[in-house]
Amino acid sequence: MALLLLLETSSSIGSVSLSLDSSVIATVELPEHNSHARALTTSISNLLHSCNYTLPDLDAIAYSAGPGSYTGLRIGLSTAKGLAYVLDKPLIAIPTLRTLWEAVQKQYINENTYILPMVDARREDAYVAVFNSAGTEVYPTQMVTVNDAFLDSISSYTNLIALGSATFKLKKHSMASHIHVIDGVECCSKYLAHLAFEKYTRANFENMPLTEPIYINQMKK
Repeated sequence: MALLLLLETSSSIGSVSLSLDSSVIATVELPEHNSHARALTTSISNLLHSCNYTLPDLDAIAYSAGPGSYTGLRIGLSTAKGLAYVLDKPLIAIPTLRTLWEAVQKQYINENTYILPMVDARREDAYVAVFNSAGTEVYPTQMVTVNDAFLDSISSYTNLIALGSATFKLKKHSMASHIHVIDGVECCSKYLAHLAFEKYTRANFENMPLTEPIYINQMKK
């Protein structure tokens, strides 16, 4: 059995989970929004202690790689790298938007369904992608302004389900009326478990000196 530590710091609500193989044992949310810098390592320690594990028991460290909050991603990756280096454990990167597909794939997805994860990028912007029922990215990860032009660009995807921290921006547009919005599902470390275990079994690990978060330029042209 593989004991995996899962870190989610791409949004304002950070969280930490432990999983055995792909089954989540426990999850802890950071105590306050945007408290990653001061609360992440303490939350990891508390989670391990509550589950009667120690750091050397871990088999790998997985982290949400972005896109998302620049500061949050840097903190998450630096913490994951530090643990992986000190413990001599492998490092696993999981794309953030793909984890949101995992959050709903059992309950909402059939062969004709498309999933639109949306992570808030401030103002009227969002980090988005579209995944088909198999989890394949069919609309590439990018930052968009949530407006009629964007909605027109995804109009060919029927039976489209949106979720994430930026879905509220859809509600301002009549062109989004055909999109089914799932409220209350946002980035969480527990959604990394399945993908992290898949990568672990394939030994698909990061090169620690070279790995970087998935950043998307927020500068407007």
